[in-house]
Amino acid sequence: MANAVGTQEVDGRPGETTCVYVGLPHAQALRYIEVILAKRKNDIIIFHAMELTDLYRHLLEPEGGSL
Repeated sequence: MANAVGTQEVDGRPGETTCVYVGLPHAQALRYIEVILAKRKNDIIIFHAMELTDLYRHLLEPEGGSL
């Protein structure tokens, strides 16, 4: 995600690296989205993309503080 402002590794399937990315879908956007993907060998599987929810809103905050 080119405009990601936060990322976090989350639990996923064995053998995969699963990450959530939070950011703007494009440079002129006003609403943030969350995208969750799994990386497996040479594949990337995006299985979740939606407007940002409270579950991952903390990824917008700079380390050690709030916005």
